[in-house]
Amino acid sequence: MKQVSNYLSSLTKYNVSGDGSVKTISANQSGTLYVLAQRADLKRTDAAQCKVNGQAMQRSSSDINYPAGHGKNFFPFAQIEIAQGNPHKLSCNQPSGTKLIALLDPHIRNL
Repeated sequence: MKQVSNYLSSLTKYNVSGDGSVKTISANQSGTLYVLAQRADLKRTDAAQCKVNGQAMQRSSSDINYPAGHGKNFFPFAQIEIAQGNPHKLSCNQPSGTKLIALLDPHIRNL
């Protein structure tokens, strides 16, 4: 269990809106950027409608299960690799009411 909590604490979380507004993602490290939705919303999401620097994200098959309390966990539906360097611009257009978060999983972790 300790490894799981260490892993989750190594992720950087960003709150994302599904209305297409841009969220700046810091690129202090290279890694995989995931966009997650709650289980009830997953069937309505479209990975290609999330873009980083204008490039469509790919469908995610990651098994991350990010706890959000009260039994409301988030699950990834989109992912993209990002490079270290300049900040990246993330935007998502998803159905109204879809709650989203983004997680940056760094390639190198200090566990």
